[in-house]
Amino acid sequence: MTGSVTDVSVPPPTMQAVLLTAPEEIELAAMPVPEPGPGEVRVAVRAGGICGSDLSTYRGHHPFRVPPVVLGHEVSGVVEALGPGVTNLTPGDRVALLPLVACGSCEPCGRGETNLCTDRRVPGVGWAGTFSDWIVAPAALLYRVPGNVSFEAGALVEPAAVALRACRVGGVGAGTRLAVIGAGSIGTLVAMIARELGAGAPLVTDIKPFNLEMAGRLAGAHAVHAREDDLAAAGRRVSGGSGFDVLVIAAAAPDVVAEALALCRPGGVVVVVALFGEDVPLPVDQVVVRELQLRGSYVYTSRDFSDALGLIADGRLDVEALITRRTGFDSAPEVFASLVRGADELKVILQPADR
Repeated sequence: MTGSVTDVSVPPPTMQAVLLTAPEEIELAAMPVPEPGPGEVRVAVRAGGICGSDLSTYRGHHPFRVPPVVLGHEVSGVVEALGPGVTNLTPGDRVALLPLVACGSCEPCGRGETNLCTDRRVPGVGWAGTFSDWIVAPAALLYRVPGNVSFEAGALVEPAAVALRACRVGGVGAGTRLAVIGAGSIGTLVAMIARELGAGAPLVTDIKPFNLEMAGRLAGAHAVHAREDDLAAAGRRVSGGSGFDVLVIAAAAPDVVAEALALCRPGGVVVVVALFGEDVPLPVDQVVVRELQLRGSYVYTSRDFSDALGLIADGRLDVEALITRRTGFDSAPEVFASLVRGADELKVILQPADR
């Protein structure tokens, strides 16, 4: 379909959006409804997940998302209007968004490593966040969500893709002895996906009993309290005394890198997903004499995103089991405040008031 914008409905002149005006200050702001340009699509938002990076932005700690900014990047919805030149989607399609615009011309993009694009744009940086009644996105970044997948699950394709990539970077597969530091939504998803890939029951650490209970129930994990339990002893017990093949760091505490290296077997792999925002101690001698590998894992490629959606659509990954609260955009100020206070929530879904 080419030519002018194709619309199936006429939205009101303004919409509501969850706007961070200053650190820890959120308001539900009225903003113009966006119009899709060439190659773009307007989507009526149905569900969005709150991510750890949203909380970092809320607290004023995020390295590049700074207020004033509309929060959110985990999102699903319904295609409503097509910009000129869009042919791969139709109004009414149910979609999930891969929220990273790659330039397509830099060296990483040429290698297919679009997640490492040197000129990438993400919601909140050169592109509006997604906690709003409508969003506009490039059509190429919208993936059709089948009818058996809820909008809430569609919004969680994004964090599932983060976790899937971390497993792939670490080489997780059949029989892998895995440990995960941090049992938030990403860490729990890493453990769940690793089991689907054939890994043994993982060791998962956290400081929140609620998170540990969820990880134990959803991934069959050996749950270990990072402060109250003997982590070294637990690691020896779960790994059979040999150490773990793969350690995934999904929590940003200064001492966790050293902990992860100590839990690894010789020749093991440590995958860092968490963003620390500061330098952390690194016992380099341990990396050398035990030939450990330290790898970063940053978001996902289109393959990771598509495959994560496939795991959800096939019923092999129950992302809805992570959802502990569903509420409206108007609850955002209270929800964010409670989350930074440590509320027992694993994944909170925000939705527009009328949907």
